Amino acid sequence: LYPGVYIGEGSIVDDDTVVHANVSIGHTISVGKRVIIHAGSVLGSDGFGFVTEGGKHHKIPQVGGVIIEDDVELGANCTIDRATLGNTLIKKGSKLDNLVHVAHNVTIGEHCLLAGQVVIAGSSTLGNYVVLGGQSGVADHITIGDKVMVGGGSAITRNVDPGQVIAGYNAMPLRDWLKVQVVLPTCADVPAKG
Repeated sequence: LYPGVYIGEGSIVDDDTVVHANVSIGHTISVGKRVIIHAGSVLGSDGFGFVTEGGKHHKIPQVGGVIIEDDVELGANCTIDRATLGNTLIKKGSKLDNLVHVAHNVTIGEHCLLAGQVVIAGSSTLGNYVVLGGQSGVADHITIGDKVMVGGGSAITRNVDPGQVIAGYNAMPLRDWLKVQVVLPTCADVPAKG
């Protein structure tokens, strides 16, 4: 444990795990063996849960936990929200780059790779060996099958069957996205004003 690490009540950090400076691990969080958590990451922050009534937003208590299985690596300044109920789960061998946000009740399968600035909204599920390119976003309540590859900057708004290679906004099969790009104008095609 490096300087400035906080570990909350009832949390477990297992053998051979390295927790770098200024990491915050909230209460009732489970971190497995041989995990690496880089500086500034937060595990167990409240999920973004609110109900609007009478013109005001009222917080829904987030009383679940976070489970990080063995051999996971979290880059610097990742945020893993605790579940509303149950657990947010990152399964064994998955690797998250810097600045990745995993919302409440998300499950990330085994051996996934998530590049920088990926955002996964609440209650979504990634299968095993999923690869998400940088700045990809996954909408809430989405299921992504095993071995899906997603191009950087994509927005996933629908469930994705296993084995797909997708890209774009909204994400679609890569071949279709490339066809769309051919017909879209580029900055060079737009005449300058003046």
